[in-house]
Amino acid sequence: MKFLLDRHSLIASTLGLVVLAGSTSLLLAGPLSPPAGSVTPSYKTLSEVEPRIAINATSTPGDADSLFKISQPGSYYLTGNIVGVLGKNGIEIDANNVTIDLNGFHLKGVVGAPRGVWVTSPIERLTIANGTVSGWAFSGIEATSAERCMLHDLIASSNGSHGISVGSNSRVERCVSEDNGQHGFDIYQDTSVVDCTASLNAADGINSGGACRIVQCSTNRNVHNGIKAGGGSTVRDCIAASNVEAGIYVSSFCVVEQNNCYSNGTPGIGGGILVSGSHNRVRENACNANSIGVSVQGIGNLITRNSCASNTLNWSFAAGNAFGPIVAVPLGPAVSGNSATASLNTTDSNANFTH
Repeated sequence: MKFLLDRHSLIASTLGLVVLAGSTSLLLAGPLSPPAGSVTPSYKTLSEVEPRIAINATSTPGDADSLFKISQPGSYYLTGNIVGVLGKNGIEIDANNVTIDLNGFHLKGVVGAPRGVWVTSPIERLTIANGTVSGWAFSGIEATSAERCMLHDLIASSNGSHGISVGSNSRVERCVSEDNGQHGFDIYQDTSVVDCTASLNAADGINSGGACRIVQCSTNRNVHNGIKAGGGSTVRDCIAASNVEAGIYVSSFCVVEQNNCYSNGTPGIGGGILVSGSHNRVRENACNANSIGVSVQGIGNLITRNSCASNTLNWSFAAGNAFGPIVAVPLGPAVSGNSATASLNTTDSNANFTH
């Protein structure tokens, strides 16, 4: 009997039937005939796959002074490296609402090639990202006539003038500018510079106009100042090291706080933080091994909760400023355990410390 059941089950499976507990059901695999009507293509067009515009001789032809020129709004991208030509800029821009993705490629200048990217007339809403611009006779990216811009994830190096320059109301983020003939970053007013690095530039690492925000940046070994900020700016949480003049230089109405400035200045020049004007707030900064730790040359400034150590001169304030007490902190004993007596010699929350 078992043999007969197994045989019947095999036959039923072959015929597309399932025999279970005396009942049967038909297994359906779907219709074998195609639907009525013509078959339509399912692929995407090239413009759907890549809606952006390639920068090349066909889509963005150059002119007498540029290899490529963008004169219409749109989103553009590089498909390869660009090598400069004598007397011509790499990419010229003369339109609002332009986005350029360098796509990881390199705009490499040669002797006599002016600029890597050049904005030739007042425009708005320019974005440039993701690439390297180096070796141009003037600036790597010269966009001082462009406002409301976004520049991010760029490297500008070994250019004859500024590494990166940009107009007002802009944002520069995650960029590196090094070994340029003038400022690493030349920034107009009302602009934010965030998480950028400027080193070995022949002028200032970051030079900004008024009402700028410079945060979480690193500047080192620049020939003038690490950061020079115009009136009404904020410089916060930055590192300024081994710059020939001041680590951070501000004029008036600025906030300078929670920065680390060390080994800046030369005898009689600069220092960790240099305040030339009035009504600035300087607080919670660490200034070590500079020519002068904190130098305040103007009047009406407020200096609180800073620390200085191992500077040639720790503090230098002109008359007419307000500051918390300056306390020389003695060295305390070794500590091992759960508690110890404070060695600060003050409970004033606004005290500045020499240690």
